[in-house]
Amino acid sequence: MAFYCMMKAMGAQINSEVSSSKGRADAVLMAGKHVYVIEFKINKTADNALRQIRSKGYCEQYELWKNTYDVHLVGISFSTESRNIAKWKEIVL
Repeated sequence: MAFYCMMKAMGAQINSEVSSSKGRADAVLMAGKHVYVIEFKINKTADNALRQIRSKGYCEQYELWKNTYDVHLVGISFSTESRNIAKWKEIVL
């Protein structure tokens, strides 16, 4: 929620809990010619988040846009121990 609020406050075009046929992406951010499909995990790996984006089809609706937009899949892992981002990974389709 904090990420969403910060992005909105900066004027970003962001949506949270974006539905697919198998679930919901945590956030989808549109910035210029870039679409970022974002999944957050707590005490799990960024790879887990990326696998979920793929397995649940969160990116499928944006794959058709690849000729016009750069589609980025972003997995972000938070650590409750450090209370910070532990790791993040990005894949560009």
